[in-house]
Amino acid sequence: MSQIRKINPKDLYDINIANFYNYVAEIMDDFHYAFHVSIREIPNKTRCEIWKHKKSDEEALVWVEVVKESKDVASDIVVEVLRIMNDNNLTKLFFFTNGSLRDDDRQILDDEGHFIFTTDEIIETLIALDKKKIPKKKVVRKRVKVPSGFVLIKNYLRSRELPKEKNVIRINLIKDIVYRYVSLYEPIKEMISNIKDFDEIPDDTKERLKKEQFKLLPNLVVISTYSFMDKFQYLKVDLFNYVKLLIMYIGAIIEYELMEDVEKYRKEIEKYLDKFNKIEEEIEQYKREYIDENKRLSMKLLVSSALFIIIFFILLIILVVK
Repeated sequence: MSQIRKINPKDLYDINIANFYNYVAEIMDDFHYAFHVSIREIPNKTRCEIWKHKKSDEEALVWVEVVKESKDVASDIVVEVLRIMNDNNLTKLFFFTNGSLRDDDRQILDDEGHFIFTTDEIIETLIALDKKKIPKKKVVRKRVKVPSGFVLIKNYLRSRELPKEKNVIRINLIKDIVYRYVSLYEPIKEMISNIKDFDEIPDDTKERLKKEQFKLLPNLVVISTYSFMDKFQYLKVDLFNYVKLLIMYIGAIIEYELMEDVEKYRKEIEKYLDKFNKIEEEIEQYKREYIDENKRLSMKLLVSSALFIIIFFILLIILVVK
């Protein structure tokens, strides 16, 4: 099993360039660069080389500078680095030293595409490389009696008093509200689509998904206050179930529940999305039906009024004749 090596700054103070170069080669390999050509070498002091990226034609200047007793790198070295980069038309730099740089010299070298490794940066990078080599324990996805997302929802709602006030949603606001909830899925979908191995999800991805999950929870309380007209009252239940599924979907992924459950949640979410995406058409149809119904009622009212007037005049004539 790989272990994290123990390196402290003193180990680099009086290191020879050959041993120091081994560290450089290890770091450059992690950047996917390989040695290409040597430009200059001063025995046990300086190596100036061009390295080429393994997956492209991109080239970079690699400057290795070893100083005694961890002293500052001479300022003329910094100027020489930039000159050689300019002469070779290079924009990428990897500068390694077991010493340090004066603040002014670091500012001169510090630029986009320039990587500066002094003692502390080298040690931190080597430790990080060792951590990457440690094999992660393979996660086994598990069948659960109660989904983690459901538990999260239950605990969240239990700790909050649902508002008694109703938020009446007028018909002209329905489309915007539904599409706002539809848009909640996009950032989640994008993050999940970038997961390469669902059995080894990166910690930063899990953390971001967890944040999205917690951001969804307050929507359940908001939806519970909605009051739609009878024709669209079903949206209150559908929107609530849709958000609930998003929370359970994320939970199933990051808590390593069965992939068949993950797929089940995804398919149910997409069914709701298909339904929601037809809401505009449904609203337009309702408006047409509403107008037609009003026309029919108006016509009935008009006919009834006409009949009433005719009957009235007939009765009036009868009374006059008598």
